[in-house]
Amino acid sequence: MNAQSPVQKRTVQHIIQVTYELLNTHYFDMLTVQQICAEAEINRSTFYRYFEDKYDLLYHLAQFIGQEFEKRKLRHNDETSLNSFAGYFEENKAIFKHVLSSERSVEVLNELKRIHSKILREEARTDDDVLAQKIRESSQPEMFCDFISSGLIEILRNWTENKYEEDTKTLFKFLNEILHTL
Repeated sequence: MNAQSPVQKRTVQHIIQVTYELLNTHYFDMLTVQQICAEAEINRSTFYRYFEDKYDLLYHLAQFIGQEFEKRKLRHNDETSLNSFAGYFEENKAIFKHVLSSERSVEVLNELKRIHSKILREEARTDDDVLAQKIRESSQPEMFCDFISSGLIEILRNWTENKYEEDTKTLFKFLNEILHTL
């Protein structure tokens, strides 16, 4: 997308926000551009002015989800990134289930991994927990954070798809155990 006016930016954000909300009850692959337009109260031509298709929208949706997680992390700055991330997944379990089942969910997964890895690296600079120390001591801290983030996202993805029966408390406990035994 080229440089946009404030009105255009608000329109794009509105379309993304509406799609995000629709994901509470609809699988992404089952959503149609017509449904998105109807819910956003825009014409199809408006949608196509900003997005090539709904999969282009998915790319922007991935960035939006990442931004929403970062906002949650700032609101809950006393939580570790792990607990904050798992909490965000729990709060939005239906959305993640509906978007991560998409054939093209890789963009969302990659964005979540990127953001979580970045937050881990930032926390490692100031935190004194075992994980932060291990990151600082690692010969490859960026790879270490990418490794942890990839595993975390995969576990949370499987959890949203109900592949694990554990409740949130058990999941948090397991994730903390794993990360502190690395």
